[in-house]
Amino acid sequence: MGRDAMKTKLVAALLGLTLAGLADAGAQQKIIQRIYTEVDVTDDGGLEGKVDVPLTHALAMSREFVDKEGTYSYERCFRGKLSEGDKTFKFEHLPVGKYDLVFINQDQSVLYEGLNLGDDISKLPPVSKQNLEKIVGKQDGFFNRYFIMRAGLQTVEKDGDKTLKMSALVERLRDKKFLTQGGDLVKATRNGKEAMAFVRRFEVLELNQATDDWQVADTRHIYRETESSEGALPHFRHVFAPALGNIRVVHTVKSLGLVPLLKP
Repeated sequence: MGRDAMKTKLVAALLGLTLAGLADAGAQQKIIQRIYTEVDVTDDGGLEGKVDVPLTHALAMSREFVDKEGTYSYERCFRGKLSEGDKTFKFEHLPVGKYDLVFINQDQSVLYEGLNLGDDISKLPPVSKQNLEKIVGKQDGFFNRYFIMRAGLQTVEKDGDKTLKMSALVERLRDKKFLTQGGDLVKATRNGKEAMAFVRRFEVLELNQATDDWQVADTRHIYRETESSEGALPHFRHVFAPALGNIRVVHTVKSLGLVPLLKP
């Protein structure tokens, strides 16, 4: 078999896995490994702290320069360890930089975040907002629902011209049945009850303005999980927590102490 044929076969296999959802724990683990950045043990920075609600995911997103104009993008996403009733979080071996944190409680369908997305988009013209909804909705046909949880604008100036870039935190949900490659219905368990499975994903979209329209420049997935349809919500409840943003990490483990999280 030639190299191009092998590549084609591999792509087809991966696509089949995606469309089949998470057929087993091994497939789920592969997706987790693909989403989260592997740490370098030579990096000696870190973050630790406590919250007043239990978590299922603690994520640290590295906000980095991506071009000469000084715009930022989330290129790395690290997953922290949880302990003490899932109310204590710790990130080890983080590189020096600034981080925004995302905390998720999957069981209670809540997402807390301190992402520095940019300025408020409320002053955008209505047609620009409508086009944003359209472009976000077209990005992935596997998911039949989507929701823009929060978005922000960055103004970029070059040679006297100003352009807009947008960062958007987006939730996607597939709440239709899907099958394994063997033709079986994918199921999941919540509170001891097995039911049809949903797939939910969170991502940060980076977009460039094109007149009143938008073009997707990059996508950073930060969460993709199979969950039971039993008691599932169409959208996670969302809490913006500024204290979770713009945290500087150097060559030590920084303690944030108790970080209170508001109820959604």
